[in-house]
Amino acid sequence: MKKSTNIKKVNTTLSKLLIPIFFVLVAFTNQANAQQWLLAGNNNATATSILGTTTPVSLKLYANNKNRMIFKTGGNTGIGTTNPISNYGLHVLGGVSRVQSPGLYLERSDLGGSNQDCALGVNFSSSLFSGATIGGGSCGFILYPSVNTPSPDMAFSTNSVAPQLIIKSNGNVGIGTSNPLQKLHINNGGIMISGTTAGYGGPQLIFSDDVNTTPNGRWAIEYLSAASSRPNMGGLNFWKPFPDAGGAGNYSLFLKDDGKIGMGVTDDNGDSRYCANPFPNNYRLYVNGGILTTKIKIANYCSSSWADYVFAPDYKLMPLNEIKSYVATNKHLPDVPSADSLEKEGLDLASMAALQMQKIEELTLHLINMNERLEKLEKENAALKAANTNSPAK
Repeated sequence: MKKSTNIKKVNTTLSKLLIPIFFVLVAFTNQANAQQWLLAGNNNATATSILGTTTPVSLKLYANNKNRMIFKTGGNTGIGTTNPISNYGLHVLGGVSRVQSPGLYLERSDLGGSNQDCALGVNFSSSLFSGATIGGGSCGFILYPSVNTPSPDMAFSTNSVAPQLIIKSNGNVGIGTSNPLQKLHINNGGIMISGTTAGYGGPQLIFSDDVNTTPNGRWAIEYLSAASSRPNMGGLNFWKPFPDAGGAGNYSLFLKDDGKIGMGVTDDNGDSRYCANPFPNNYRLYVNGGILTTKIKIANYCSSSWADYVFAPDYKLMPLNEIKSYVATNKHLPDVPSADSLEKEGLDLASMAALQMQKIEELTLHLINMNERLEKLEKENAALKAANTNSPAK
């Protein structure tokens, strides 16, 4: 009985010794069979080798005993943060000044005097621009100057190397030109401003000299679509934005879609200058308020309709007796519009001036004819007087 008990104690002791040895051997065996990533290089790496985790834990990269980069299990990556935003693939946090904001820095590798050794900085920070009054959460995009290029230009292109848009270091922007001469310079192209509106506030250009005094601008050029309240007012509206004390408001100058020009005229039923038919007939300019000028010159477009034809040899001059009969019947001269016609259609200054000249020239011809007849009668009268004087007395 005593011998059996001793054997049992020996077996228990061996079991306690063999179990740890077994696990140590298993560990060494697994380590010998596993591929290890070595700091000096990994000659045994294969196409299936990985550097990372195979369990649902994040991969952390350390420098100076601090977690500098992390790959989260969801796929998003953080640099400078251990808690990257899950909605973004890359979250970069860091920077303490304008030129140290977190960003992407791209640089040529063939430096050494090249004038193209600038770096591109893509930054997202409300404090990117020193002293700039931009709101919190604003983003910035800046091209940093380099030693050899202290004032770099930024160019954009979608057709290989030809710059389609350029931002100069002085702030000028060029589209279609690499040398913009103004804040915005477009070469071989135009500007499209589109949009529709049922009321005011359509696509427009606004001009102001002081946005603090006139935050809505001093003048604007706006496109208006015709509406039920102003059926004739479809076109470009040159107007003074409200509120502006002393402003002329809408329709100071209006260029209609059909090319007619109005100044102070409108069929807008909400305007004090309302007129049901502000653009009657086929005139080109309509002015409400009068015209003051020191000189005016009128001519018939593309026509030599002045009345010099009256002096042509084949011109048929209406006899005075026919003119007398016409005037007695019509109460106005031949070819001259009547008062009723002028009231309905207005006065065409160019045509009226030519018509008046025609009448003056016709009157001149009548006077010439009458003078010739008078001279003839005077000669005949003188001859008769001479004949009577020389006749013998009876």
